[in-house]
Amino acid sequence: MDVTTEELDGGKLVLTVALAAGEMGERIRKAAIAIAYREHIAPDPATTPERAVEEKLGSEEYEARMAEQIMDDAVPFALDKASLDIVGLPTYLSARPARAGRSFEFTLECVRVPRIELPSYDPVEITIMPAELSADLVAEQIDALARQHVVQEIDAAKRTVKRGDTVELAMETVKDGERVRGLCRPRNRYTTGSAAMPDGFDEAVIGMTVGDTADIEFEGPGFGVDGNGDPIMERYRSTVTVKGVLKEVVPEVTDQWVASTVPDCSTVAELESKVEQTLAAQLEGERFRQKELLAASELAKRFDAKIEDAVYDAAMREAKKGFLDELERQNTTLEAFLEQEHMEEQQLGIALMMQVKEQLVRQLSLEALADHLDLEVEETDLDAYFEAIAPGRADQARSDFARSGRMRAAQAAARRAKANRYLVEHAVIHEAPVR
Repeated sequence: MDVTTEELDGGKLVLTVALAAGEMGERIRKAAIAIAYREHIAPDPATTPERAVEEKLGSEEYEARMAEQIMDDAVPFALDKASLDIVGLPTYLSARPARAGRSFEFTLECVRVPRIELPSYDPVEITIMPAELSADLVAEQIDALARQHVVQEIDAAKRTVKRGDTVELAMETVKDGERVRGLCRPRNRYTTGSAAMPDGFDEAVIGMTVGDTADIEFEGPGFGVDGNGDPIMERYRSTVTVKGVLKEVVPEVTDQWVASTVPDCSTVAELESKVEQTLAAQLEGERFRQKELLAASELAKRFDAKIEDAVYDAAMREAKKGFLDELERQNTTLEAFLEQEHMEEQQLGIALMMQVKEQLVRQLSLEALADHLDLEVEETDLDAYFEAIAPGRADQARSDFARSGRMRAAQAAARRAKANRYLVEHAVIHEAPVR
Protein backbone atom coordinates (compact mmCIF):
# COMPACT_ATOMS: atom_id res chain seq x y z
CA MET A 1 0.00 0.00 0.00
CA ASP A 2 1.31 3.43 -1.02
CA VAL A 3 -0.22 6.60 0.47
CA THR A 4 0.33 10.21 -0.56
CA THR A 5 -1.19 13.15 1.31
CA GLU A 6 -2.35 16.61 0.22
CA GLU A 7 -3.39 19.30 2.71
CA LEU A 8 -6.52 21.35 1.97
CA ASP A 9 -8.13 24.29 3.80
CA GLY A 10 -10.20 23.83 6.98
CA GLY A 11 -8.26 20.85 8.25
CA LYS A 12 -9.20 18.69 5.26
CA LEU A 13 -6.78 16.26 3.67
CA VAL A 14 -6.87 14.22 0.48
CA LEU A 15 -5.07 10.91 0.48
CA THR A 16 -4.34 8.90 -2.64
CA VAL A 17 -4.15 5.22 -1.78
CA ALA A 18 -2.62 2.73 -4.20
CA LEU A 19 -3.00 -1.02 -3.65
CA ALA A 20 -0.52 -3.25 -5.47
CA ALA A 21 -1.73 -5.75 -8.06
CA GLY A 22 -0.24 -8.65 -6.12
CA GLU A 23 -2.45 -8.06 -3.06
CA MET A 24 -5.75 -7.52 -4.86
CA GLY A 25 -6.71 -11.19 -5.15
CA GLU A 26 -6.77 -11.65 -1.38
CA ARG A 27 -8.44 -8.28 -0.80
CA ILE A 28 -11.21 -9.19 -3.24
CA ARG A 29 -11.73 -12.56 -1.56
CA LYS A 30 -12.01 -10.98 1.91
CA ALA A 31 -14.35 -8.27 0.61
CA ALA A 32 -16.61 -10.89 -0.98
CA ILE A 33 -16.79 -12.84 2.29
CA ALA A 34 -17.75 -9.67 4.21
CA ILE A 35 -20.48 -8.80 1.69
CA ALA A 36 -21.79 -12.37 1.66
CA TYR A 37 -22.06 -12.31 5.45
CA ARG A 38 -24.06 -9.07 5.47
CA GLU A 39 -26.32 -10.22 2.64
CA HIS A 40 -26.92 -13.64 4.24
CA ILE A 41 -25.50 -15.44 1.19
CA ALA A 42 -24.91 -19.04 2.26
CA PRO A 43 -21.43 -20.45 1.48
CA ASP A 44 -21.32 -22.89 -1.42
CA PRO A 45 -18.32 -25.25 -1.63
CA ALA A 46 -18.87 -25.51 -5.38
CA THR A 47 -18.19 -21.82 -6.07
CA THR A 48 -16.03 -18.94 -4.83
CA PRO A 49 -17.34 -16.20 -2.51
CA GLU A 50 -16.84 -13.70 -5.34
CA ARG A 51 -18.97 -15.70 -7.75
CA ALA A 52 -21.68 -16.30 -5.14
CA VAL A 53 -21.96 -12.58 -4.37
CA GLU A 54 -21.97 -11.57 -8.05
CA GLU A 55 -24.72 -14.07 -8.84
CA LYS A 56 -26.83 -12.73 -5.97
CA LEU A 57 -26.29 -8.99 -6.57
CA GLY A 58 -25.74 -8.79 -10.31
CA SER A 59 -22.55 -7.60 -12.04
CA GLU A 60 -23.09 -3.83 -11.71
CA GLU A 61 -24.05 -3.90 -8.02
CA TYR A 62 -21.28 -6.44 -7.34
CA GLU A 63 -18.58 -4.17 -8.77
CA ALA A 64 -19.82 -1.13 -6.82
CA ARG A 65 -20.14 -3.00 -3.54
CA MET A 66 -16.80 -4.76 -3.99
CA ALA A 67 -14.93 -1.49 -4.57
CA GLU A 68 -16.67 0.09 -1.58
CA GLN A 69 -15.80 -2.85 0.69
CA ILE A 70 -12.16 -2.89 -0.40
CA MET A 71 -11.90 0.83 0.31
CA ASP A 72 -13.63 0.37 3.69
CA ASP A 73 -11.11 -2.29 4.63
CA ALA A 74 -8.10 -0.30 3.43
CA VAL A 75 -8.92 3.12 4.93
CA PRO A 76 -7.83 2.41 8.55
CA PHE A 77 -4.48 1.01 7.36
CA ALA A 78 -3.98 4.02 5.06
CA LEU A 79 -4.64 6.44 7.91
CA ASP A 80 -2.24 4.54 10.13
CA LYS A 81 0.45 4.60 7.45
CA ALA A 82 -0.04 8.37 7.07
CA SER A 83 -0.02 8.78 10.91
CA LEU A 84 -3.37 10.55 10.83
CA ASP A 85 -6.03 10.87 13.51
CA ILE A 86 -9.28 11.93 11.90
CA VAL A 87 -12.72 13.10 12.98
CA GLY A 88 -15.78 11.09 11.99
CA LEU A 89 -16.08 9.27 8.68
CA PRO A 90 -14.02 9.99 5.56
CA THR A 91 -15.37 10.04 2.02
CA TYR A 92 -13.62 8.14 -0.77
CA LEU A 93 -13.95 7.36 -4.45
CA SER A 94 -12.41 4.86 -6.86
CA ALA A 95 -11.91 5.54 -10.55
CA ARG A 96 -12.30 1.95 -11.78
CA PRO A 97 -13.54 -1.44 -10.55
CA ALA A 98 -11.37 -3.77 -8.50
CA ARG A 99 -9.76 -6.65 -10.41
CA ALA A 100 -7.50 -9.47 -9.24
CA GLY A 101 -3.99 -9.05 -10.63
CA ARG A 102 -4.49 -5.35 -11.34
CA SER A 103 -3.53 -2.39 -9.12
CA PHE A 104 -6.35 -0.43 -7.50
CA GLU A 105 -6.25 3.26 -6.59
CA PHE A 106 -8.71 5.47 -4.75
CA THR A 107 -8.83 8.93 -3.21
CA LEU A 108 -9.78 9.55 0.39
CA GLU A 109 -10.93 12.89 1.81
CA CYS A 110 -10.90 13.24 5.60
CA VAL A 111 -10.62 15.82 8.37
CA ARG A 112 -7.70 15.83 10.77
CA VAL A 113 -8.48 16.00 14.50
CA PRO A 114 -7.96 19.71 15.31
CA ARG A 115 -5.55 20.51 18.12
CA ILE A 116 -6.83 23.23 20.43
CA GLU A 117 -5.73 24.95 23.63
CA LEU A 118 -7.97 25.45 26.64
CA PRO A 119 -7.73 28.70 28.59
CA SER A 120 -7.09 26.75 31.81
CA TYR A 121 -6.01 23.27 32.91
CA ASP A 122 -6.71 23.79 36.59
CA PRO A 123 -8.53 20.98 38.44
CA VAL A 124 -12.25 20.85 37.79
CA GLU A 125 -14.85 20.94 40.54
CA ILE A 126 -17.80 18.52 40.47
CA THR A 127 -20.62 17.38 42.74
CA ILE A 128 -21.66 13.74 42.83
CA MET A 129 -24.51 11.92 44.48
CA PRO A 130 -23.51 9.90 47.56
CA ALA A 131 -23.17 6.14 47.29
CA GLU A 132 -26.12 4.25 48.72
CA LEU A 133 -25.91 0.49 49.22
CA SER A 134 -29.02 -0.43 51.16
CA ALA A 135 -29.86 -3.68 52.87
CA ASP A 136 -33.00 -3.77 50.72
CA LEU A 137 -30.88 -3.90 47.56
CA VAL A 138 -28.84 -6.82 48.94
CA ALA A 139 -32.08 -8.62 49.84
CA GLU A 140 -33.49 -7.99 46.35
CA GLN A 141 -30.41 -9.53 44.75
CA ILE A 142 -30.62 -12.63 46.95
CA ASP A 143 -34.35 -12.95 46.24
CA ALA A 144 -33.64 -12.72 42.49
CA LEU A 145 -31.03 -15.47 42.87
CA ALA A 146 -33.53 -17.70 44.66
CA ARG A 147 -36.10 -17.09 41.92
CA GLN A 148 -33.61 -18.39 39.37
CA HIS A 149 -33.78 -21.75 41.17
CA VAL A 150 -37.54 -22.27 41.46
CA VAL A 151 -38.66 -25.86 41.97
CA GLN A 152 -41.93 -27.52 41.00
CA GLU A 153 -44.04 -29.17 43.68
CA ILE A 154 -47.53 -30.69 43.73
CA ASP A 155 -50.16 -28.07 44.51
CA ALA A 156 -52.54 -29.69 47.01
CA ALA A 157 -55.10 -26.94 46.39
CA LYS A 158 -55.50 -27.78 42.70
CA ARG A 159 -57.45 -30.89 41.76
CA THR A 160 -58.64 -30.38 38.17
CA VAL A 161 -56.29 -30.00 35.21
CA LYS A 162 -56.72 -26.79 33.22
CA ARG A 163 -55.12 -25.54 30.02
CA GLY A 164 -51.63 -24.21 30.75
CA ASP A 165 -51.18 -26.34 33.90
CA THR A 166 -48.04 -28.38 34.37
CA VAL A 167 -49.02 -31.82 35.61
CA GLU A 168 -47.25 -34.96 36.73
CA LEU A 169 -48.50 -38.02 34.86
CA ALA A 170 -47.90 -41.74 35.07
CA MET A 171 -47.97 -43.01 31.46
CA GLU A 172 -47.95 -46.40 29.80
CA THR A 173 -48.23 -46.25 25.98
CA VAL A 174 -48.50 -48.89 23.24
CA LYS A 175 -48.57 -48.78 19.43
CA ASP A 176 -49.74 -51.83 17.49
CA GLY A 177 -49.53 -53.81 20.72
CA GLU A 178 -45.86 -52.83 21.25
CA ARG A 179 -44.75 -50.79 24.24
CA VAL A 180 -43.44 -47.31 23.31
CA ARG A 181 -40.55 -46.80 25.72
CA GLY A 182 -40.29 -43.04 25.23
CA LEU A 183 -43.94 -42.62 26.30
CA CYS A 184 -43.82 -44.97 29.29
CA ARG A 185 -42.81 -43.21 32.49
CA PRO A 186 -43.94 -43.48 36.12
CA ARG A 187 -43.47 -39.70 36.53
CA ASN A 188 -43.71 -37.47 33.49
CA ARG A 189 -44.06 -33.68 33.64
CA TYR A 190 -46.27 -32.29 30.93
CA THR A 191 -47.67 -28.80 30.31
CA THR A 192 -51.10 -28.74 28.69
CA GLY A 193 -51.47 -26.48 25.68
CA SER A 194 -47.74 -26.63 24.96
CA ALA A 195 -48.13 -28.68 21.73
CA ALA A 196 -45.63 -31.22 23.09
CA MET A 197 -48.24 -33.95 22.46
CA PRO A 198 -50.95 -34.28 19.77
CA ASP A 199 -54.22 -32.39 20.26
CA GLY A 200 -56.17 -35.56 21.05
CA PHE A 201 -53.92 -36.34 24.02
CA ASP A 202 -54.02 -32.74 25.23
CA GLU A 203 -57.79 -32.47 25.09
CA ALA A 204 -58.22 -35.72 27.03
CA VAL A 205 -55.89 -34.68 29.88
CA ILE A 206 -57.52 -31.26 30.32
CA GLY A 207 -60.43 -31.70 32.72
CA MET A 208 -59.06 -34.81 34.45
CA THR A 209 -58.90 -34.80 38.24
CA VAL A 210 -55.92 -35.73 40.40
CA GLY A 211 -56.02 -39.50 40.91
CA ASP A 212 -58.02 -40.15 37.73
CA THR A 213 -56.86 -42.82 35.28
CA ALA A 214 -57.93 -42.79 31.63
CA ASP A 215 -57.16 -44.66 28.43
CA ILE A 216 -56.39 -42.10 25.74
CA GLU A 217 -56.18 -42.87 22.05
CA PHE A 218 -54.46 -40.35 19.80
CA GLU A 219 -52.66 -40.05 16.48
CA GLY A 220 -49.10 -38.95 15.86
CA PRO A 221 -46.98 -38.60 12.71
CA GLY A 222 -44.72 -41.54 11.87
CA PHE A 223 -41.48 -41.52 9.88
CA GLY A 224 -43.10 -42.54 6.56
CA VAL A 225 -44.92 -40.31 4.05
CA ASP A 226 -47.86 -40.98 1.74
CA GLY A 227 -48.13 -40.35 -1.99
CA ASN A 228 -48.69 -36.62 -1.39
CA GLY A 229 -45.61 -36.31 0.75
CA ASP A 230 -47.60 -35.94 3.97
CA PRO A 231 -46.53 -37.93 7.07
CA ILE A 232 -48.43 -41.15 7.68
CA MET A 233 -50.31 -40.91 10.98
CA GLU A 234 -49.93 -43.72 13.53
CA ARG A 235 -52.34 -44.60 16.38
CA TYR A 236 -51.26 -44.76 20.03
CA ARG A 237 -53.03 -45.79 23.22
CA SER A 238 -51.89 -44.40 26.58
CA THR A 239 -53.06 -45.29 30.05
CA VAL A 240 -52.61 -42.05 31.96
CA THR A 241 -52.92 -41.32 35.68
CA VAL A 242 -52.83 -37.74 36.95
CA LYS A 243 -50.48 -37.72 39.95
CA GLY A 244 -50.86 -34.02 40.67
CA VAL A 245 -50.98 -30.45 39.36
CA LEU A 246 -47.64 -28.70 39.92
CA LYS A 247 -46.80 -25.21 41.10
CA GLU A 248 -43.56 -23.25 41.11
CA VAL A 249 -42.04 -22.70 44.54
CA VAL A 250 -39.23 -20.24 45.28
CA PRO A 251 -36.79 -22.02 47.60
CA GLU A 252 -36.24 -20.66 51.10
CA VAL A 253 -32.79 -19.16 51.43
CA THR A 254 -31.25 -21.22 54.23
CA ASP A 255 -27.71 -22.23 55.07
CA GLN A 256 -28.40 -25.65 53.58
CA TRP A 257 -29.76 -24.20 50.33
CA VAL A 258 -26.84 -21.78 50.02
CA ALA A 259 -24.28 -24.54 50.62
CA SER A 260 -25.82 -26.75 47.93
CA THR A 261 -26.48 -24.01 45.36
CA VAL A 262 -24.05 -21.08 45.58
CA PRO A 263 -20.35 -21.66 44.80
CA ASP A 264 -17.87 -20.55 47.49
CA CYS A 265 -20.64 -19.90 50.04
CA SER A 266 -21.85 -22.20 52.79
CA THR A 267 -24.11 -19.92 54.86
CA VAL A 268 -26.66 -17.16 54.33
CA ALA A 269 -24.31 -14.72 56.05
CA GLU A 270 -21.52 -15.55 53.60
CA LEU A 271 -23.91 -15.09 50.67
CA GLU A 272 -25.05 -11.70 51.99
CA SER A 273 -21.43 -10.62 52.38
CA LYS A 274 -20.55 -11.77 48.86
CA VAL A 275 -23.56 -10.00 47.32
CA GLU A 276 -22.77 -6.85 49.29
CA GLN A 277 -19.15 -6.86 48.05
CA THR A 278 -20.25 -7.40 44.45
CA LEU A 279 -22.83 -4.61 44.60
CA ALA A 280 -20.34 -2.28 46.27
CA ALA A 281 -17.82 -2.89 43.47
CA GLN A 282 -20.50 -2.28 40.83
CA LEU A 283 -21.62 0.89 42.59
CA GLU A 284 -18.07 2.17 42.83
CA GLY A 285 -17.55 1.47 39.12
CA GLU A 286 -20.74 3.36 38.27
CA ARG A 287 -19.72 6.25 40.52
CA PHE A 288 -16.31 6.49 38.85
CA ARG A 289 -17.90 6.53 35.39
CA GLN A 290 -20.23 9.25 36.63
CA LYS A 291 -17.23 11.20 37.91
CA GLU A 292 -15.53 10.81 34.52
CA LEU A 293 -18.56 12.14 32.64
CA LEU A 294 -19.08 15.04 35.06
CA ALA A 295 -15.39 15.98 35.04
CA ALA A 296 -15.13 15.83 31.23
CA SER A 297 -18.31 17.90 30.88
CA GLU A 298 -16.93 20.47 33.34
CA LEU A 299 -13.64 20.64 31.41
CA ALA A 300 -15.61 21.11 28.17
CA LYS A 301 -17.16 24.30 29.61
CA ARG A 302 -13.73 25.91 29.14
CA PHE A 303 -13.75 25.16 25.40
CA ASP A 304 -13.72 28.46 23.49
CA ALA A 305 -12.21 27.48 20.11
CA LYS A 306 -14.01 27.59 16.75
CA ILE A 307 -14.82 24.22 15.23
CA GLU A 308 -14.62 24.20 11.43
CA ASP A 309 -17.69 23.14 9.45
CA ALA A 310 -15.73 20.28 7.90
CA VAL A 311 -15.19 18.82 11.37
CA TYR A 312 -18.93 18.93 12.11
CA ASP A 313 -19.77 17.43 8.72
CA ALA A 314 -17.43 14.47 9.18
CA ALA A 315 -18.69 13.83 12.71
CA MET A 316 -22.32 14.05 11.57
CA ARG A 317 -21.70 11.50 8.80
CA GLU A 318 -20.39 9.08 11.40
CA ALA A 319 -23.30 9.75 13.79
CA LYS A 320 -25.92 9.26 11.06
CA LYS A 321 -24.31 6.04 9.84
CA GLY A 322 -24.07 4.71 13.39
CA PHE A 323 -27.72 5.55 14.01
CA LEU A 324 -28.92 3.89 10.80
CA ASP A 325 -26.75 0.81 11.47
CA GLU A 326 -28.34 0.48 14.90
CA LEU A 327 -31.83 0.70 13.39
CA GLU A 328 -30.86 -2.07 10.97
CA ARG A 329 -29.62 -4.24 13.84
CA GLN A 330 -32.99 -3.70 15.50
CA ASN A 331 -34.67 -4.73 12.24
CA THR A 332 -36.53 -1.44 11.88
CA THR A 333 -36.53 1.49 9.45
CA LEU A 334 -35.97 5.20 9.86
CA GLU A 335 -39.60 5.85 8.93
CA ALA A 336 -40.84 3.38 11.57
CA PHE A 337 -38.57 4.94 14.21
CA LEU A 338 -39.77 8.47 13.45
CA GLU A 339 -43.40 7.35 13.61
CA GLN A 340 -42.86 5.56 16.90
CA GLU A 341 -41.13 8.58 18.45
CA HIS A 342 -43.63 11.07 16.96
CA MET A 343 -40.67 12.92 15.46
CA GLU A 344 -39.92 14.63 12.16
CA GLU A 345 -36.68 13.82 10.34
CA GLN A 346 -35.56 17.44 10.80
CA GLN A 347 -36.01 17.10 14.58
CA LEU A 348 -33.90 13.95 14.55
CA GLY A 349 -31.20 15.78 12.61
CA ILE A 350 -31.13 18.59 15.17
CA ALA A 351 -30.96 16.11 18.05
CA LEU A 352 -28.04 14.28 16.39
CA MET A 353 -26.29 17.59 15.71
CA MET A 354 -26.56 18.65 19.35
CA GLN A 355 -25.26 15.27 20.47
CA VAL A 356 -22.36 15.44 18.00
CA LYS A 357 -21.43 18.94 19.15
CA GLU A 358 -21.43 17.88 22.81
CA GLN A 359 -19.29 14.82 22.09
CA LEU A 360 -16.88 16.76 19.89
CA VAL A 361 -16.30 19.48 22.45
CA ARG A 362 -15.79 16.93 25.22
CA GLN A 363 -13.37 14.82 23.16
CA LEU A 364 -11.37 17.80 21.88
CA SER A 365 -11.12 19.15 25.42
CA LEU A 366 -9.72 15.82 26.63
CA GLU A 367 -7.31 15.78 23.65
CA ALA A 368 -6.14 19.25 24.71
CA LEU A 369 -5.57 18.06 28.29
CA ALA A 370 -3.67 15.00 27.05
CA ASP A 371 -1.46 17.26 24.89
CA HIS A 372 -0.92 19.64 27.80
CA LEU A 373 0.16 16.75 30.05
CA ASP A 374 2.15 15.15 27.21
CA LEU A 375 0.45 11.82 27.97
CA GLU A 376 1.66 8.63 26.30
CA VAL A 377 -0.42 5.48 25.89
CA GLU A 378 1.01 2.43 27.61
CA GLU A 379 -0.08 -1.20 27.41
CA THR A 380 -2.00 -0.89 30.68
CA ASP A 381 -3.98 2.00 29.19
CA LEU A 382 -4.88 -0.10 26.15
CA ASP A 383 -5.83 -3.00 28.41
CA ALA A 384 -8.18 -0.73 30.36
CA TYR A 385 -9.72 0.64 27.16
CA PHE A 386 -10.44 -2.77 25.63
CA GLU A 387 -11.82 -4.09 28.92
CA ALA A 388 -14.11 -1.05 29.11
CA ILE A 389 -15.55 -1.54 25.62
CA ALA A 390 -15.68 -5.37 25.79
CA PRO A 391 -15.85 -6.55 29.43
CA GLY A 392 -14.47 -10.08 29.70
CA ARG A 393 -13.50 -10.09 26.01
CA ALA A 394 -10.67 -7.55 25.99
CA ASP A 395 -8.19 -9.83 24.19
CA GLN A 396 -10.70 -10.58 21.44
CA ALA A 397 -11.49 -6.87 21.03
CA ARG A 398 -7.78 -6.05 20.76
CA SER A 399 -7.34 -8.73 18.09
CA ASP A 400 -10.34 -7.40 16.15
CA PHE A 401 -8.96 -3.84 16.23
CA ALA A 402 -5.49 -4.99 15.16
CA ARG A 403 -6.83 -7.16 12.33
CA SER A 404 -8.99 -4.33 10.95
CA GLY A 405 -6.28 -1.66 11.24
CA ARG A 406 -8.03 0.32 13.98
CA MET A 407 -5.29 0.24 16.62
CA ARG A 408 -4.46 3.90 16.01
CA ALA A 409 -8.09 4.82 16.77
CA ALA A 410 -7.95 2.63 19.90
CA GLN A 411 -4.77 4.38 21.05
CA ALA A 412 -6.39 7.81 20.57
CA ALA A 413 -9.44 6.72 22.58
CA ALA A 414 -7.24 5.18 25.29
CA ARG A 415 -5.29 8.45 25.50
CA ARG A 416 -8.50 10.45 26.03
CA ALA A 417 -9.59 7.96 28.67
CA LYS A 418 -6.23 8.36 30.43
CA ALA A 419 -6.68 12.15 30.41
CA ASN A 420 -10.20 11.68 31.81
CA ARG A 421 -8.87 9.51 34.66
CA TYR A 422 -6.24 12.15 35.46
CA LEU A 423 -8.98 14.76 35.49
CA VAL A 424 -11.01 12.77 38.05
CA GLU A 425 -8.00 11.95 40.21
CA HIS A 426 -7.14 15.65 40.54
CA ALA A 427 -10.69 17.01 40.67
CA VAL A 428 -12.28 18.75 43.65
CA ILE A 429 -15.21 16.44 44.37
CA HIS A 430 -18.17 17.29 46.57
CA GLU A 431 -20.83 14.87 47.82
CA ALA A 432 -24.36 16.08 47.27
CA PRO A 433 -26.35 16.30 50.53
CA VAL A 434 -28.56 13.33 51.29
CA ARG A 435 -32.24 14.26 51.05
